[in-house]
Amino acid sequence: MLRLVPQSGFLPCTVAAIVLGLATSTVFAQSGWQQISVPTRAPGDTWEWDGVAWAQRTPQTSPPARCCYAIAYDVTRARVVLFGGTDSRVDFADTWEWDGVNWTQRTPLQAPSPRRQVRAAFDWNIGRVVVYGGGVGGLGTPTYADVWEWTGNDWIPRTTSVSPGQRWSHGLAWDSRNNGLLVYGGSPSGGVITLGDTWLATPGTWLQVNPAISPPPLTRVQIADHPFRGLIALFGGQNGAFSDQTWIWDGFTWTQDPRTGPSARGENGVAFDVARDRLVLFGGYDGTYRSDTWEYSPGGLATWHPFGQACAGGAGPPRLGLTGGSRPVSGSNADLELAGVATALSAWIAFGLSDQIAGGVPLPIALTGIGMTGCALFASVEASAAVPIQNGVASFALSVPLDPTLIGAVLFATGIAVEPGANPAGLVLSNAIKLTIGLY
Repeated sequence: MLRLVPQSGFLPCTVAAIVLGLATSTVFAQSGWQQISVPTRAPGDTWEWDGVAWAQRTPQTSPPARCCYAIAYDVTRARVVLFGGTDSRVDFADTWEWDGVNWTQRTPLQAPSPRRQVRAAFDWNIGRVVVYGGGVGGLGTPTYADVWEWTGNDWIPRTTSVSPGQRWSHGLAWDSRNNGLLVYGGSPSGGVITLGDTWLATPGTWLQVNPAISPPPLTRVQIADHPFRGLIALFGGQNGAFSDQTWIWDGFTWTQDPRTGPSARGENGVAFDVARDRLVLFGGYDGTYRSDTWEYSPGGLATWHPFGQACAGGAGPPRLGLTGGSRPVSGSNADLELAGVATALSAWIAFGLSDQIAGGVPLPIALTGIGMTGCALFASVEASAAVPIQNGVASFALSVPLDPTLIGAVLFATGIAVEPGANPAGLVLSNAIKLTIGLY
């Protein structure tokens, strides 16, 4: 992490959220509560971060001062959308938009009820800003479970048979690897219970995700997505004590970044600055209000991702992946598992260095012409290893060298099963996986 000091003038405060404006490549903040003479009054000023300094904007019109609001960038309409929040006396249900110059209050026919600690994110599936949850008053009673979509003119409720339920002070961000909205943590009511669950919203439904590794239960938490790298970052939050942990969601599991970062806090604002490939963090609360700005690079993260399609064997398509939260971390083993090979005579895992070309031929390569009906090769093959099959699963521990020059190096793998009768060639292939070697 690299600490950056903004220009003078941005006083210590919580920021319910900061957001990246993709149209201008600037990070935008509407400030929250500040500790001036009355610690729970909010100035309601508007700022933008260009990677060097915060610059205060002077719009002719601004929303009433508040904190604990929902804010997200509407990619479709190139607007920042703000909903709800509180001035510590009254909870709001108003909707505002920032066009880069001025704030405009919108007058939808319907809207979510007044609330605070509500969260918003842009849903790329439908091209709309979505708000979820929130609560009323200092204890969040009642706490809401409703989801609303902003059309640009009106709020429309979204109904599903399954949902994460009532919660406030949670994290909400876009998960580009899973093509859905990700929810983490929060509290179901009154702040008595703190949640540590992860949920994914895809069109029409919610699914609870059960990764092998997760952050501790946290409330007063914010998460931010990097839509072009497929990562979501979480810093801080509270579960009794405030947290100083940094966690990264890569679409499959949570990974803690062990590097030292800002001091423990909650209610800080976070947003990914895509143009500079940095997470920007501002402010927060740890018993006092903070005014520091930090930038974070998620470099060094060990990741793996599946791609391509398998072809069917006798037990269905073989599936290649890593198990138990395993990752290709330098100096450790990456535990590969080839499932769905119960009817195979033997199995292999092939390793390669490219997903673009193999033997001078562009990838993927269709293999139906050589008797592997419906199969395709998605990664090159430079080496292979035979793997034993037990209970329909073939496992292989890939030893990742402890070598700093390999950080960021990429390796591809494909599962191969010998299946006489599955096709004329008697061979089937799994999906491919991409492994990126990292420090953690």
